[in-house]
Amino acid sequence: MASVSVLSAAARRLEGKVALITGGASGIGEYAAKLFTKHGAKDMIADIQDDLGQSVCKNIGPLVASYIHCNVTNEAHVQNALDSTMAQYGKLDIMFNLQQSKHFNSIFHHQNP
Repeated sequence: MASVSVLSAAARRLEGKVALITGGASGIGEYAAKLFTKHGAKDMIADIQDDLGQSVCKNIGPLVASYIHCNVTNEAHVQNALDSTMAQYGKLDIMFNLQQSKHFNSIFHHQNP
């Protein structure tokens, strides 16, 4: 019986966590978004592929995944993605950045020294 509870705990290891995933509309980002929610997280998917991003959120479920348009080369978009995540979910625990940009890194490090 102990092995069942250990497996259950492992399967929900991200319970109550909030993830912001750049590049989450397709490929590795889409897979990560699905995996994170499977393990209990809520996702904010940030991407420039609006139709794909919204489709991923619909498939995952609107209670656990949201989409925001974000071009990570635009500092205002990155700040908006962070602010929107905080406004919707009240916190941010995981940043999975598949779209590297100096703006994303500088804003994150400024807010989380």
